[in-house]
Amino acid sequence: MNDAPTPPASEPSILENAQFKQLHDEAEAAASEPDLHERVRELTARALHERRLTLHNLSEIVGAITSGVGSGLAARGGEMKDGLKQAMAGIDDAVGSAAQAASYT
Repeated sequence: MNDAPTPPASEPSILENAQFKQLHDEAEAAASEPDLHERVRELTARALHERRLTLHNLSEIVGAITSGVGSGLAARGGEMKDGLKQAMAGIDDAVGSAAQAASYT
């Protein structure tokens, strides 16, 4: 019998936390790339493809990516509005494609 308490389903595991940290860091680095929209779209699509998608996971993925992009843009300075617009468009494209693919299955 295993007496160790199991974390509630809504709490991310240590592995998930590391994955979200990695997503954040990759998104932060993408903020200095020339085509932010495409980099964020690719990053989001990859994250959605690699995970079993639940609404909670989607929220965490988008949160990690937007936080990372925000950090990267803040370090770059001056281009926050346009950069966030590009990043959100990339996220929107990736989530839309994932939703369409899921509806076909």
